[in-house]
Amino acid sequence: MTAAFNQAIGALGLPASIHYAKGQPDKAIPQVGFASVSKTDEALVNAYGVAAKVITIRAGDVVTPPSKFDIITVGVEKFTLADAHPIHCGTAVIGWKCYSTGR
Repeated sequence: MTAAFNQAIGALGLPASIHYAKGQPDKAIPQVGFASVSKTDEALVNAYGVAAKVITIRAGDVVTPPSKFDIITVGVEKFTLADAHPIHCGTAVIGWKCYSTGR
């Protein structure tokens, strides 16, 4: 699963950077998964709004895990994180799924 996860982000990902709210140095991220929340995904729409974004980061691309209030920049757009959750493969953390609120 780890290889497929890395391959998907590598093939479809976008370059980004992270600005840590707690003062760690900014970090360029080679590629992140980036998706808009679908209106049919009621749980995410109820939690984060209809214009929410889901940003997936490979664990090896960041030294410090992302957290609430960190800012991810993708292109010219900035997204303030509302939540960040680890993605596990067995007991290993292979990535982070981050959510930015919409309307």
